[in-house]
Amino acid sequence: MSHTFSSSNPPHLSDAIQVWPYVWAHDTGRYLLFVGFIVVCLTLWRLIGAHHAQVLANWQARQVSIRSKRPWQRLKELAWSLHAALVFSVIGTGVWWGARSGVFQLYQDISMYGYTYAAASLAAIIVLHDAYFYWMHRFMHRPGAMRWIHRVHHQSHSPTPWTAYAFDTLDAIAQALFLPMVLLFLPVHEIVALLWMTHQIIRNAMGHSGVEPVPLSWLRGWWGRWLTTTLHHEMHHAHVRGNYGLWFRWWDQLCGTEHPQYAEELAKLCQRIEAAQNLDVKPFRTKRSTEKALLVAALTAGLLVIAFSFQSNSHAQGSAAVVTKTSILGD
Repeated sequence: MSHTFSSSNPPHLSDAIQVWPYVWAHDTGRYLLFVGFIVVCLTLWRLIGAHHAQVLANWQARQVSIRSKRPWQRLKELAWSLHAALVFSVIGTGVWWGARSGVFQLYQDISMYGYTYAAASLAAIIVLHDAYFYWMHRFMHRPGAMRWIHRVHHQSHSPTPWTAYAFDTLDAIAQALFLPMVLLFLPVHEIVALLWMTHQIIRNAMGHSGVEPVPLSWLRGWWGRWLTTTLHHEMHHAHVRGNYGLWFRWWDQLCGTEHPQYAEELAKLCQRIEAAQNLDVKPFRTKRSTEKALLVAALTAGLLVIAFSFQSNSHAQGSAAVVTKTSILGD
């Protein structure tokens, strides 16, 4: 096995064109799989709550949606997400070409830099990504940029997990450029790239879910102090200003862009969760809510089947594009 993806014979344009369908299938399939998984978990939470009052109380206490969802919102988000996945796949194919041409520093042999470096590079990518996103995102909220770049994403005043990829073309390009920029100067192992991608898609889907999943002790401790929460991003969508950070709170705190009521609302959320956890209630059944939860679960399962077919087709063709994902879920 070669140590890097670079080759003495750089790929031609025709090679990139042949690889692109597999990159697209992988990008789209992973989006449907991961976001679908989050939706299934939330649906199961609601389904269990339909049979147990304390679980339902905890679910209700963790709701952070501020504004109501629009009719057909989820379908529109899915349509824009598929559009964004198409854009991501084009840039992802460019990363594939650049890695094999020696332009990007994506490597395969972990012994080249060692495990310590791999762990450090993962932390570095997450921190750099947060900085890149904060300033890019803040720029997008200028009047002209919002209208031409970021407006589609903010049509979801009350986001759902499907909002995670809901970007117009220019927005999607801006989101996707981070990884190729980093690969120009930072050597990254393929597994590190995959771990970073997994981290960002799960946290972004949860950040748009309208439900706070983080344990209460974490919210009152290190997570609440340093990291963004679902509430943090929910307030950004509801008020369309402030809370521009992606993973960490520090840029908003340093630049004075954190919503002035965020800390107060987070404290109220913690109080609601604590009160729900201390309830002494008996199980009960609600047939109608159970049927709705099962319907949502069935629809989501269908999406997962489609996603699995995408993934199976991609791997069956032996595509080397599995490590070229460059999409960045943002808001």
